[in-house]
Amino acid sequence: AREEAARKEAAEREEREEEERLRAAAEEREKKRQNILEVHARVTDAQQAFAAKQELRSANLNAAATRLDVNLKALDASIKKNEAQIKKMKMMSADKEREVLKGIREINMSKFISECVDALVDAKIKSTDVPAMVNVVSAMHQRYADAVKMLIPKLSAVFTKMSSDAQTAESESDRKDRLARRRSMLRLLAELLVAGVYTDAAVLITALRDLIEQESKAIFGDARTMLFTIILGFVKYAGEDLLQFAPQWRVDAEVLLTGLRRRRERGAAAEAGGQGADADGAAPPEADAGAGDDAVMAEAGEQEPGGVS
Repeated sequence: AREEAARKEAAEREEREEEERLRAAAEEREKKRQNILEVHARVTDAQQAFAAKQELRSANLNAAATRLDVNLKALDASIKKNEAQIKKMKMMSADKEREVLKGIREINMSKFISECVDALVDAKIKSTDVPAMVNVVSAMHQRYADAVKMLIPKLSAVFTKMSSDAQTAESESDRKDRLARRRSMLRLLAELLVAGVYTDAAVLITALRDLIEQESKAIFGDARTMLFTIILGFVKYAGEDLLQFAPQWRVDAEVLLTGLRRRRERGAAAEAGGQGADADGAAPPEADAGAGDDAVMAEAGEQEPGGVS
């Protein structure tokens, strides 16, 4: 009876261990599937974003030729319409993007370019508004040759060195507003360069250099901390396009996919060498792991996600 009880207990223990092994394997399989699904989604998003950037850049670089096809005389050139459009530009934000772009398409603003540029420069945009501003500036550039010639110097003027007296007289609130403006303008200059609105990288380099030189010598207590925050933000949004830094998700994805590829290669090599099964007819552990990963890949998208050029 004791032997029978021991055998039964051992059998139950083995059954529990097998169930635990299967549960852990299922959890690992689901984790891999979710990781690969995430890689697919991120790569797809990156490919779409890259294609959109390339399309916008091409349109901006070819603006000199395409703007000749626009018949401005057929558009509404009334002062009332232009004043309304200028007011919208001065209040520019991501929420106003569609409305402002509609005005650019429908209104002849050729006699009010300077006022439009001043309105865009004066707009109190946040970092989240920069993509919308890039689209608006691109639309202006593609229609009016003088728009960017006026705009870029005025954006760069945001980084003009302040006098010592002006810095001393600056209040805490004014300082925060100034740094926020410089942060958003630095990002705007970077995004406009990537978009092909202007092509002289010296503009961005000069703005960045002036910013670092001034803020590193600023007299308020947290100056260096604020400067570090601005530079860190610059590296995050400009790192991939301008500095050739791979984003972290792309690094993580490459690690994941490299592991899958290596297991596939080991399985293929074993099969080619006649080592696809052991003496009992069972597949070797490496081959079994590779097959499981192939199944996960199939469930996630049937193929490895492609890269972004």
